[in-house]
Amino acid sequence: VLRVRVLRAAGLSACAGKPDAFCACWIRGKTGTRFQTKVIASSLAPEWQEEHCIYDYEPGDRLECAVMDHDVGDEPDLLGRCSLESMFFDRHGGFRGDVALRECRGKGAALSLEAELLAPRRLPLLVTVFAAHNLRHGLQAATLRCVCHPAERPQFLVKTGDAAIADPVWNEELEIPDYVENDPLDVAVLGDSGERFGGASIDFETIHRMGGFRGDVRLTNGRGGDNCE
Repeated sequence: VLRVRVLRAAGLSACAGKPDAFCACWIRGKTGTRFQTKVIASSLAPEWQEEHCIYDYEPGDRLECAVMDHDVGDEPDLLGRCSLESMFFDRHGGFRGDVALRECRGKGAALSLEAELLAPRRLPLLVTVFAAHNLRHGLQAATLRCVCHPAERPQFLVKTGDAAIADPVWNEELEIPDYVENDPLDVAVLGDSGERFGGASIDFETIHRMGGFRGDVRLTNGRGGDNCE
């Protein structure tokens, strides 16, 4: 997990007047990691003091930042951009300091930020399994159950009770006590003898978003790629 704290920018220059500035940051090549700060109105030295976490960080990833001028009803204008190689924050103490902005109108513009790696937290994960529907199968089973576990860690598997094979309904809450941030969650529907009727993986970003995840997951049958829902 990469924690980024965007502090302030200084020395900005806009085409006309004072910009309504915000800062966007992301991992190069991973558009899904992008976040942005609030907009500070009419300032050449905006103070954000905002902290964000990027969960899809891998060793060697580069942090990209851009300071933009917010325009209502139009694309934002670039005020300056910078990048930070992992060698500067993937170390004890991380990075704290100013990074010079390029592609800007003025001279001496800089972005103040902090970046450091955090150990993934371990925390309980609550999973409520409601039902399965539209299962297409050719297997024989008397009952079905749903199993869940963090990817690559089947020792933390939790499972529902048994339900009738036709449109099974469980409505059960399961708890994974030792869930680690950034782990995908693997789910599968199994028959009473272990036959696999379908499975899926839910990525951490989907689980972690505000309010968690609630909805249908499309299952892929392990037998020849048939689909079920």
